[in-house]
Amino acid sequence: MDEYKSRVAVYLRKSRADNPDETIDETLTRHQNLLMEYAVKHDITIVAVYKEVVSGDGLFTRPEMIRLLNDVENESYTAVMCVDIDRLGRSSTKDSGIIMETLKDAGCLIITPEKTYDLENDVDEMTVELKTFFARQELKSIRKRLRRGMEEAMKQGAHVGDIPYGYKRTWIGKLPTLEPIPETAAVVKMIYDWYTDEKIGAHTIAARLTRLGYAAPGGGDFSRSSVRMILHNPIYKGSIVWNKKHVVRKRKPGDKWRNVENDESKWLVAKGLHEPIISEEQFEEAQRILESRTPKTRFTGIVKNPLSGLIYCANCGTAITRQLDRFHTERMYCTKTGCTRSVKLSELEEVLKEQLHELLTELKMKPEITPKPKTERLKDQKKAIEKQLTTIRSQRNRLHDLLEQGVYTVDTFMERQKELTEREIAAEKEIKEIDKKLKKQIEPKERINLIPTIEEVLNKWDVLSPTDKNKLLKNIIERMEYHREGTKHGTPFDLSITWRV
Repeated sequence: MDEYKSRVAVYLRKSRADNPDETIDETLTRHQNLLMEYAVKHDITIVAVYKEVVSGDGLFTRPEMIRLLNDVENESYTAVMCVDIDRLGRSSTKDSGIIMETLKDAGCLIITPEKTYDLENDVDEMTVELKTFFARQELKSIRKRLRRGMEEAMKQGAHVGDIPYGYKRTWIGKLPTLEPIPETAAVVKMIYDWYTDEKIGAHTIAARLTRLGYAAPGGGDFSRSSVRMILHNPIYKGSIVWNKKHVVRKRKPGDKWRNVENDESKWLVAKGLHEPIISEEQFEEAQRILESRTPKTRFTGIVKNPLSGLIYCANCGTAITRQLDRFHTERMYCTKTGCTRSVKLSELEEVLKEQLHELLTELKMKPEITPKPKTERLKDQKKAIEKQLTTIRSQRNRLHDLLEQGVYTVDTFMERQKELTEREIAAEKEIKEIDKKLKKQIEPKERINLIPTIEEVLNKWDVLSPTDKNKLLKNIIERMEYHREGTKHGTPFDLSITWRV
């Protein structure tokens, strides 16, 4: 067997060139079967399969590709196998460059049914660059055609986006539009009636709908945000709005997708072909109330919540978010309706500062850490799993011999190879988890080094911006869980903190 065939990872991803009538799972299964058959014929040992089941063209919107590249950097594979070069990436020159340079630096080849590419070979490298270049140009053309078609359809009153709550898809000629669903359209009417006529708030409306047994647009219970989403949507008054927002894409792993509102002059508005559920007058009244109750905010990239990304509900695990109440007081809410009562941000901060003072005192009094017995147990576990991993790999290496000797049929070979690959991946994953746990067995010097950070955040608490405070706290805190019993104001609450020590 050629060396590059000895440890190969398969990367599967659906593209626009595939059959649109197939589901992602159907496409990936078909591609996997094709590559497995090719592997059997060419004596290739597949040790891992990465299935990209989420949509997204940018590199950092593809978690399986990120995981694959990390493993490639660790020299886990001798080659990566895919149905075509463009499956690896064609969204941008930068993304393609990162992928190809990572493979090249690791000496990892690219295997396709058409050809095997060695990026150390100048001709192969140029061929790959040309293929990805033409794939990017094709992608740009497809996007432009789709956008032009969608804009033209929208101007004629068609609806081409996600189907909103209260409607189902229908067609007028070749134009897609919407048709009200009587049961859920009635819920939309109730929401607007309660909000505009009875002046009931979105949070109370969500709780009332949940008590009545109505499911939210995405399933589950209604929340304040799902009610407000319905109140903000002009589709219910019969209007189609296009280009209201644009997406700021991820540029690095820590980024998030962000919807940023465009200037109103860039909006395209048309009268829809669909039947409205509420009147234009009632919709405008709802917007007036929304505007008066909630100060309009836009994402600026500045963190306003010092506990952002740190605090979660102890009941349901949902992130606790910062919102302004009707008195413009900062409060921290669990977004799941009826779960945990809110609390003032200032009250949370006071409790947090108290616990930071206690931690600081403890660290100064006990800077040394007694070695944890758990470390030795973890090392023993790792040795046992590594021994098992060696056995699995030995069994996998014998598969091709058994196939050639006629002991295994191709189907049995494929099934056995899949089973051993899954066991190998599980063992490797377990070893990585143990390594993570071992790294958390912090040395004394690491614990002492946190003292200046804690002192800084406590001494400068009143002058630090929420953004700076958040950065410092993330160096000290792993996770916080908030819980409050009862429904009355002033009810005591619990704040459980997992420190990074």
